[in-house]
Amino acid sequence: MKSARLILRPIRLEDARSVQRLAGDREVAANAAGIPYPFEDGMAEAWISSLDERSHVFAICLTGSGEMIGAAGLVEAAKEHSRTAELSYWMGRPYWGRGFGTEAAQALVRYGFETLGLESIHANCFSRNPGSRRVLEKAGFRHIGHEEKALQHLGQAEDLERFTLMRPG
Repeated sequence: MKSARLILRPIRLEDARSVQRLAGDREVAANAAGIPYPFEDGMAEAWISSLDERSHVFAICLTGSGEMIGAAGLVEAAKEHSRTAELSYWMGRPYWGRGFGTEAAQALVRYGFETLGLESIHANCFSRNPGSRRVLEKAGFRHIGHEEKALQHLGQAEDLERFTLMRPG
């Protein structure tokens, strides 16, 4: 999958070193649910190996160099006949604020609706993360709610903002 500045390709075991380096940054981990800190040896390999057929996870790479700068994916709902998925993404800190998250999210939305045939996509972000909220809004998501203390992450109760996007047409 390509966009103006990015290539999104299926994540593979060889990406584990880049995943650990980028996601292992405390600021990246603090802003993405599910990323542990510290990000220890073996965790990236275990995560990549755990992905199943419902997980459409991609390495986000720069078109010119092929350098991995983050990851994004759609995980389809486990319910039979459900045509929905959750969008998630993270970007290495050196690439924040440059529009790469929005570009990757827009590419995944197209993939979800055009390739996977989804009817809806949902996403969440921490309430304290306005950059992630902007990514979702620019990708066309509609804010549907706020949930206080929705989950524990790195020892802290986190409030979540919830978003949804329905198939166009």
